Amino acid sequence: MSNMPERALWIAVLHRAVEDVFGIGTQRGGPDAKGADLDRDRALQWVLRGGPDFRDVCEMAGFEARTVRRVILSGWAARRETASFALQDIFALLKGGEQHGEGDNESQAETA
Repeated sequence: MSNMPERALWIAVLHRAVEDVFGIGTQRGGPDAKGADLDRDRALQWVLRGGPDFRDVCEMAGFEARTVRRVILSGWAARRETASFALQDIFALLKGGEQHGEGDNESQAETA
């Protein structure tokens, strides 16, 4: 994708989804907790489904959808297992750590 402002917009969409999935910027038990839980659930379902809109956003951001999905879901699983999980890998990916078509050595048989 050659249009950098457009790419930055779609990266911001993915970044917001990650923030919603992991509850970043929300306070548990606070006045907006129900809304935050709803945002988390919706964002997590969006990633889990990996539907056409998710794949399109990933592509427009310059990333392989299955890589983004794998990293987010791995982080979600790790976070559920240990409170010390850090989000650096996810944000590194969204900051350009892995571009569309690079570094994804997973089997082509994997479903997104």
